Amino acid sequence: MATKRRRYLQIATVLFAFGALVFWLSFVPTVGLNSNFYGDLCELIGTAGLLVGANIIVRILSRTRLVTTVFLLGTFFLLVARLADFLEEVPFYRALPVVGVGGIGQVLLERGAESLGYIGLMATMLGTMYELAAATISAEHGEQRYRQLFQSAQYLAQVVDQSADAVLAVDEDGRVHVWSTGAERLLGYTKEEAKNLTIKEILVEGLDHSSDSIVNWVRERGALSEIETVAQRKNGARFAAGVSLSPLPKVEGQPAGISIIVRDIEERKVMERELLASRNLLAGALQAADVGLFIIDRDGQLVTYNTRARDIVGFDDEEMAGRISVETLSIVFDNPTVFTQALFDSVFTRGKHEEFRRILLRRKDGATRICNGALAPVFDDKGKIIAAAGVVVDITEREELQTKLLEAQKMESVGRLAGGVAHDFNNLLAGVLGYASLIQEELGSGSPHRQRLKTIEESALRASDLTRQLLTFARGGARHVETVLLNEIVTETLALLSHTLDPNIRLRDELDENLDAVQADRTQMGQVLMNLCLNSRDAIEGVGEIRITTENIDVDEAMSQRVQVPGAGRYVRIAVEDSGRGMSYEVRQKMFDPFFSTKKTGEGYGLGLSVVYGIVKSHNGGLLVDSEPMKGTRIEIYLPSSGPATAPAKYGFDRKNELRGGSETVLVVDDEQLIRALVRDILETSGYTVIDACTGEEGVLTYEQHRDKIDLIIMDMVMPGMGGAEALKQILAHDPNARCIVSSGYSTERYSGGLLDGRNVRFVAKPFHTAALISTVRTLLDS
Repeated sequence: MATKRRRYLQIATVLFAFGALVFWLSFVPTVGLNSNFYGDLCELIGTAGLLVGANIIVRILSRTRLVTTVFLLGTFFLLVARLADFLEEVPFYRALPVVGVGGIGQVLLERGAESLGYIGLMATMLGTMYELAAATISAEHGEQRYRQLFQSAQYLAQVVDQSADAVLAVDEDGRVHVWSTGAERLLGYTKEEAKNLTIKEILVEGLDHSSDSIVNWVRERGALSEIETVAQRKNGARFAAGVSLSPLPKVEGQPAGISIIVRDIEERKVMERELLASRNLLAGALQAADVGLFIIDRDGQLVTYNTRARDIVGFDDEEMAGRISVETLSIVFDNPTVFTQALFDSVFTRGKHEEFRRILLRRKDGATRICNGALAPVFDDKGKIIAAAGVVVDITEREELQTKLLEAQKMESVGRLAGGVAHDFNNLLAGVLGYASLIQEELGSGSPHRQRLKTIEESALRASDLTRQLLTFARGGARHVETVLLNEIVTETLALLSHTLDPNIRLRDELDENLDAVQADRTQMGQVLMNLCLNSRDAIEGVGEIRITTENIDVDEAMSQRVQVPGAGRYVRIAVEDSGRGMSYEVRQKMFDPFFSTKKTGEGYGLGLSVVYGIVKSHNGGLLVDSEPMKGTRIEIYLPSSGPATAPAKYGFDRKNELRGGSETVLVVDDEQLIRALVRDILETSGYTVIDACTGEEGVLTYEQHRDKIDLIIMDMVMPGMGGAEALKQILAHDPNARCIVSSGYSTERYSGGLLDGRNVRFVAKPFHTAALISTVRTLLDS
């Protein structure tokens, strides 16, 4: 009976697919109707909504078979007339009519010795009459349809099998039971080798489940596509894989499970990584750019921007994303013609590249910045404008530096003018000072004119100090290092300031009476102290105090690092302290930079403290700054001590011993007639023979002509045409043993060209004292 049922079901499966109206009745108490049969029948009786749309099998009582009787009612004669002829044409089954076996028009079907059951066939025409359509279930028709289905299945199997992707199926335990040719090529396993492989042996990374749980996971969630994972080939090589998984229904003869399609996406992943790296590089470059970059869409909304663009306008990220647009930018920029609708239309409508220069940008915090920029259209691959790319460059600092540079150039011009004036003035002072000294020597000790001449001499020296300050300002002054008492400089500076400071600013000094002396340029030290006091004055708003203190201090190694002096030892400290507004950390870091100033434009050039720093460092000293906002400022200067102070003559030359003259011949080279005459008088008075020249070229020629009798040369460094340095080089090239004194109102480093490194060369600064010149001449000749 089980075999008959199985055969019956096979026949029923075929009959379900036929287009004719078919019913059948087996020995099992079951009636079957295909969809065409009950569809048409129910349409006639008005119950189509109940049955149409599906094949059904209705179980009935075996002794009644009432349904069959209803199905065959009204068709008996048609069936009897034509059924026998139809069955004779069916080679596959042998049909035997049966009479009186509980139904009308039923035919017993047999195959061999097996009885399969009863079958009845009906057809409809115009919805009113039924006729038998034998051809619809002929054997030929069934075999043809079977062949078509089989061929379609074969074709589909070949398409799947030959796919470049790996196609496989696994059972409920996650073990392979279907393995395509593409899987062999991609993963390296043959069909035999792949049997019983598990999912986890193929997909080694990316699926955090066991093989069987993966199957359950897919069946619960349904089809999953393009899951990125890592697959492993037979040789152990791994590659990036894109995986699609789908649940499979249970089919007779096949296990339930899931289907898997594995695709090699290694090249794609490499390209993605390269693309990502390229994008990151580009993004990094954009963020690192020192200009603001941004993109605006056609609606005027900000699409993207870099950090510099955000910093320029002063908005945070949320405000940039939600507020900045073509309308808001027209508010941000003070210039009403910038980022207006006209500019927007020019870029998006006409595709023009627009630039803007020196526009004023108002930041969120109210600060104003000066900017240059541009806006250009961005096109897609079809040439359509889709966005606008912009660049904004903050040139505020550049503009400020340019302004300071112009001011510095002005100051340089003024400095050159001042230097030239000071140089010429020094030559005049040299005549005044020199002849005053000569006349003093000629007058007797009891002459009343000696004191008057002494006053002239001291006045000339004071004037010389002024010219030295001018030359220091012009960066060309000769540095005259001597033993200096800083307390005297403080007293002089405070006396000068007391007549110029606001009465609300109090000056105080706390000076150490036992302060050591230092080796320094007196004029430059006065300039340092004056600059510091003037800075303190500018920092005080209203009532305040400036206090200057001096003291000796021993500096250890640790402290020497803090104050940046050459090493440990005894130093003299001078401090200038005020009760002004103080400085922030950022200002303290830049306070000694050239041209840095916190004052308004025109009120300062940022040179004062840089000059202070340069002078202190040139004296092997150090500085220490202590300041906080609203707590005042204290600047300490450390200079190496030269020991206990003695009281040198303030001005003039202290001649304790008679200076010796000589009988040697001296060549004097100077373009100033006054200086040549003065030096001639000084030297001839002391017994020397003098030959003079007014240019560098003449000096070289004269020395060549009288080399045998010239013992010493006095050479001015600054002369038109061939300068003193060049003339002296030519002389020393022919006679390395030549002795020379170089003289100038400028610094030794500026014009000597390294000549002072020679052992036979000395320097005398203008204006020189008579005794100083005679002493230097005699010392060099005797060396």
